Amino acid sequence: MGGRKSSEAGPCTICGEPMRKNGTTSSGGQRWRCMRCRASSAGDGGNARASAEFRAFPVWVTGRMTLAQAAAMLGVSPRTFIRRIPWCDTGSRAAYTRLFSRLPAPRALVTDGGAGCAAAAADTWKDTRIQRCLVHVLRNTRTDPTCRPRTDAGKDLPRLARKPVKVRDADAAAAWLNLPDDWHTRYADIIGQRTTARDDPGNPKARAGRTWWWTHARLRRAYYRFIRLQRDGTLFACCEPAPAGSVPSTTNRLEGGVNADIKRVLDAHRGLTEEPMKRCEWVLYMKTHNPDPGSFITAAHDETTEPPTTGTGLPAGGIQEAAPGVDAYESGFGIRKGRAGKTR
Repeated sequence: MGGRKSSEAGPCTICGEPMRKNGTTSSGGQRWRCMRCRASSAGDGGNARASAEFRAFPVWVTGRMTLAQAAAMLGVSPRTFIRRIPWCDTGSRAAYTRLFSRLPAPRALVTDGGAGCAAAAADTWKDTRIQRCLVHVLRNTRTDPTCRPRTDAGKDLPRLARKPVKVRDADAAAAWLNLPDDWHTRYADIIGQRTTARDDPGNPKARAGRTWWWTHARLRRAYYRFIRLQRDGTLFACCEPAPAGSVPSTTNRLEGGVNADIKRVLDAHRGLTEEPMKRCEWVLYMKTHNPDPGSFITAAHDETTEPPTTGTGLPAGGIQEAAPGVDAYESGFGIRKGRAGKTR
């Protein structure tokens, strides 16, 4: 007899391929998945339009389909397609907490220094070790006293910051911890210097009403960063005993892996403004184990005719804001000009 197999549903609304059974929902309903584009659908008669939107967006943003093509599949304009998908616009503590609360606690977390990420991890994953990326620490230390420091103290501190990147064990970490103390002994007078408003009345700080400030504030910040990270236990968490395996000391592994895919997606969709570019965070979500965009649809999704442009319902968090002094720009993440496929 003809007809559709019992293990297949109707065609996928995104790519047209047959949907196949893929487990059940928490309420016992049948869940279906497209084996081609990995779109997922629940067979419980839910909000079909919202489901189609949530499936269409990650397929578009992680592939090479144009914005016009993705919008046409939903029967809307490209502008409407973009406006219907909210995102978390900052890497705040609350945003990361929502993300981490849905994930099992990892053995360790390597972070580039975003305050929201570290704070949320400390709140949500009490037993997770947090390692500050040592390459980002080096970048911070180079940036704070400027790339061309004039003082001997400013020249010696970046040299000191290069060594932790090469630390591989607890003995090497203990040996390095003596170096900041030696640096402070030599340059304590310099980082302790103060400037008063009377000495520099034209300084913006004096005009703001301050009576004094640290003369070498950026140099102090770079030095005391080492002290703070050591006290927090995040400087050399990678050197602590780890029965389940070693913990990386940097986030470099992301560059040739996840970040490379993000760069390719941004290149495929060049011409977007900055806000739609942020939605490429869906590239990250689609790399998670068994991604299911449709699971984030709520009953309230279709209650408003004009969803806000900045929402909090997406699973992958937002773009993490760099901590003060962090040079977080990576080559290839700049805003592209011109739209792909456009001819004169």
